[in-house]
Amino acid sequence: MKKKIRIGIVGCGRVAEHYFDILKQIKKNLYEIKVVCDVKKNKAKKFANKFKCAFFIDYKKMISSNNIDLIFVLTPSGNHYKIVKYALLKKINVLCEKPLTLMPEQTNELNKIANKKKAML
Repeated sequence: MKKKIRIGIVGCGRVAEHYFDILKQIKKNLYEIKVVCDVKKNKAKKFANKFKCAFFIDYKKMISSNNIDLIFVLTPSGNHYKIVKYALLKKINVLCEKPLTLMPEQTNELNKIANKKKAML
């Protein structure tokens, strides 16, 4: 039996609703949403109920407190760089909503970190 991909989601706003619809179409035996996070507690709680998982309001605590293989970064664009960098440094694979960063040199840095840590970005 294959191991399920353990997923964490950061950002529980409008874009997360879109991903929720996509994930419903994928076989449940392939993945498990372990945890969600949003700075607005009510949004995090709402998505935690949808996915039947834990929730956090601090992405660093979420990442440090959970054993996840992949993180979805679905926050406003200006937050992507710091969240993605933190996850990559913890050797967690990242799927980030566009744009990855607001500055090209930040994208280059994230790619270097991903390669060094052998994480997918």
